[in-house]
Amino acid sequence: MTRTIRWLRKLSPLLALSLAAGAAPRSPRPLRVYVPNMMDATVSVIDVAAGRVDTTIQLQQLGFSPNAMPHHATAAPDGSAWYLTLAGDGWVLKFDAANHLVGKTQLAFPGMVVLDPRRDRLYVSRALNAVNPPASLGMIRASDMKLLDEVDVLAPRPHALAVDTVSGRVYTGSLSTNQIATYDPGSGQVWVTNVAGPPHTFVGFATSPDGTRLVTTTQLTNKLLVFDTSNPDPLKQIASVDVDPWPYDAAYSPDGRSVWFGNQHGNDATQVDTRTWKVAAVVHSPAFAEPHGVVITPDSRTVFISSHGKVRSGNADSAMKMSHYMSGQRANGTVVEIDAVKHTVRKVFEVGPFASAIGLGGGI
Repeated sequence: MTRTIRWLRKLSPLLALSLAAGAAPRSPRPLRVYVPNMMDATVSVIDVAAGRVDTTIQLQQLGFSPNAMPHHATAAPDGSAWYLTLAGDGWVLKFDAANHLVGKTQLAFPGMVVLDPRRDRLYVSRALNAVNPPASLGMIRASDMKLLDEVDVLAPRPHALAVDTVSGRVYTGSLSTNQIATYDPGSGQVWVTNVAGPPHTFVGFATSPDGTRLVTTTQLTNKLLVFDTSNPDPLKQIASVDVDPWPYDAAYSPDGRSVWFGNQHGNDATQVDTRTWKVAAVVHSPAFAEPHGVVITPDSRTVFISSHGKVRSGNADSAMKMSHYMSGQRANGTVVEIDAVKHTVRKVFEVGPFASAIGLGGGI
């Protein structure tokens, strides 16, 4: 019996324990995309296998305000829990796999949220529309949602956010200066990199699966900037890619071969090849209406990109401020499903107005 268990552990520790105890291995949870809809205080949950919006969570029914402004969702890779920032109400929420609210933490102006499951940590930046927000990140224990610290990152208006789950380092970018802060939770040290050039306005961050690269989209200069993370003091820029106007949230493919993002003023989506740091494809669809969030499936073959929805009144192009974006009337937002190999649109999901930064979990 002992020899059998040792052999099974070489294959998979979790599988070995399950079989040794006589329990069947757990089936993967459904792969789901979580879509915050900022203008109607809802979250749309897409069941990928079923090809439909499975659930719409009404945040007002959970006690939050009509101006809750759900901004960013992220999920545990296995789909066991997912997390949501409410930029308007000032909360970070935790839901279980059945979409029950199981925890919450109050935090001023929460913006982007990232999860380091290896270390049981959530990190939260500050909202885009916050007036003079703290120059700090919220650090929360994911298991019980306890706020552990508000880490001073020494750079104003931190918004763009990524965590390297290999090293545990956290990266955040300033909206108002050309500065990127690197935080090492192990040592508590913070390094600030000053990036050359005109004002960039960093919007989306993503780290490579092996943790050796950090990429950021720049809203004002329309670029994807690439940094070597081997030395955080300072980070070394190794590439700059010109892209369509207003690139937004970015995602690294799990296979490490590409970076994807939507372009809000281009109303399209871009794939960048990480071996050449050149644009590999630009995907067009009439369903794009100010693309915002992006996630990529674990097999790297499918990309989902959210859009705000078409403006029915007002002029969304005249200013960059979120308060202006949120004014007027909008049609429902969309989530576009893209075949990452063929560069074609497979499906379009209708969600709520002003769909923003999306999350993905399950399927593994």
